Amino acid sequence: MKKTLLTCSVFIFCFHAHSQNWSVINSVERFNYRLDSDNIITSTILVDSFQLSGSDSIFFLNRIVCDTCATIPGGPNACDTCYGVKNRPQFLQRECRFYPSGIVNFTDTGNLVINTLASLNDTWLFDSVQNISATIVALEIDSVFGNTDSVKTILLTSGDTLKLSKDFGLIQYPNHYGQNSYFRLVGIEGRNLGEHVPNFFDFFNFDVGDMFEYHLTGGSSDCNIDERRKYEIISKQIYPDSVLYSVQGIYAHYEWPIWWWASCWTNYDVYNYGTTMNYYDSSTQFSNFYNLEGFNLAHHIYEVFIYPHYNVWGGLLNDSIYDHVRMYADSNQILTKSFGIIYNRPWFGENDCRYYYLPYNNSDTLHISNVGGIDGCQYTATYKVGLGLTDYEYGPCFEGVMRWHLEAFRKGNDTTGVFTPDSVLLLGTKDEIYQNTIKISPNPTNGKLKIETREPIEQIELFNLLGEKVPAAVDYSLMTVDCQLLPPGIYILQASGEGKVWRRKVIKE
Repeated sequence: MKKTLLTCSVFIFCFHAHSQNWSVINSVERFNYRLDSDNIITSTILVDSFQLSGSDSIFFLNRIVCDTCATIPGGPNACDTCYGVKNRPQFLQRECRFYPSGIVNFTDTGNLVINTLASLNDTWLFDSVQNISATIVALEIDSVFGNTDSVKTILLTSGDTLKLSKDFGLIQYPNHYGQNSYFRLVGIEGRNLGEHVPNFFDFFNFDVGDMFEYHLTGGSSDCNIDERRKYEIISKQIYPDSVLYSVQGIYAHYEWPIWWWASCWTNYDVYNYGTTMNYYDSSTQFSNFYNLEGFNLAHHIYEVFIYPHYNVWGGLLNDSIYDHVRMYADSNQILTKSFGIIYNRPWFGENDCRYYYLPYNNSDTLHISNVGGIDGCQYTATYKVGLGLTDYEYGPCFEGVMRWHLEAFRKGNDTTGVFTPDSVLLLGTKDEIYQNTIKISPNPTNGKLKIETREPIEQIELFNLLGEKVPAAVDYSLMTVDCQLLPPGIYILQASGEGKVWRRKVIKE
């Protein structure tokens, strides 16, 4: 008997997976929808659990974190006491029940019905909460994902329309009533149709010859750090669950004390290096998550580890910390996934990256909290398709902040950003670069540079990488250099006095 039930369950599961038969959704594929106003996939609908109830099939749909339900730090109406909510249903609700008659009932905050087997001119009650009815007004042959298929057009009494495809499910659905805005099916993951949500092998897809330059800034409570890593991919091996790259390049590390008594690792160190980088795929790999998906920050996210949540008195809190994926196309139209909210608190002097915490383990309400419960704790990361991790900010509470940024990259014959020439990176072993005797900020800059030094400065000059002097307005009383009119690029600032010469690399954004 148990064997018979198992066989029936497997048959029904496979039936839903491989045959739509006017069904709205099936149990194993991911359906990607995009709002008319969005340039990326807005929602991914999938079944996260499945059960049988007599002759009915019940699908439980995935839910998301909603931070538009309340104002949040960094939002249009930022505040300190705001909250978000998790487990919010998407536009197809949380639960859908399939009846043998062809009726599909979607329930959660609403109660919606689609009669998938209805014929032309058939009418039924679609939304019992809003008292909106539906009528089949057209049955046509159309092209869906380049395939010829039957499509039903369903007109609602609100004036909105739904479209249901026999082989591909729900291909059009209104975004609220009367707004002339629609969710449209743009891809199905399980069948490799249309657009798909970028995943691990998209984000970490580098090619031999690709070049990257990363810039790290920050430091501890005692030392400032400025570090650059410039490398080229020289080999690539793809495995079922990972990608292994061999790289070679230049590593340059600059470190100087904040306080005169501080002891830092080194003032300047630079060398050529070769190494391997192995990226591993898994279900918890952040790059595999979809738009608005929530996750627990107390768990390991690839290349980012979130420490346990402590309150300001040092007590460990048992409640989890959450955040969610934000997916968008950047200014270069590169698909991007990120997490973390940066909230500026000027009186503290640092950005404060806040997350959500649960006041009770079974609560869906997410209140804003500092990671660690102490101001200054920051954890953010950004991943871009074909570039991997491009930005990472880590601030372990009162111990300084480390910021990791992809400043330039070459993919094929295209270069974005400005690479630092090898000659500049290798320069300075004997040249006092980044010594604590002179400091410039902000760097990179798009305006004025401020020069801080304990040494007497008699002359300040700016040179390009060809060694040519470039015009720059110097105010010796304020010790500033105006760079606003300079074109973007890399320059060398040279300061001299009492027979000494100091040089600093300056990046004009």
